[in-house]
Amino acid sequence: MLRVLIIEDDFILAEEWKEALTKTNKYSVNLVTTGSEGLVSINDEIPDIVVVDLYHKNDFGSLISDNGIRIIGPIRRSFPDIKIVAITGYNHNRKTVSTETVVFNLGANYFLSKPFDIDKLLEKIEEAGSSIPK
Repeated sequence: MLRVLIIEDDFILAEEWKEALTKTNKYSVNLVTTGSEGLVSINDEIPDIVVVDLYHKNDFGSLISDNGIRIIGPIRRSFPDIKIVAITGYNHNRKTVSTETVVFNLGANYFLSKPFDIDKLLEKIEEAGSSIPK
């Protein structure tokens, strides 16, 4: 069974993803809501796959600095075998450098732009899982 860590500030959405993943009986899933919680969780138990939302909001809807984009690089440097699926609702593809390009340069393996169908997330996680040596 592959271990998946989901770092997502929208707990309801994260719970939906967890439910979909655990139904397959292929994954054990842990949920956290901030980048720093994600790093602590990874140090406690190294997951096979990390699904990380790039930008997180506080209770008032403002973006906070304790987010996912800050931890992709440190995860990649410390745990090079973890597969990283980066997700965001703030996909800036009209900028000089797209969000997708930035996260791939930071070390993410996969990218999804919200909103997406749960099947797309499952597809990316399946793809990530299939690339992990048994």
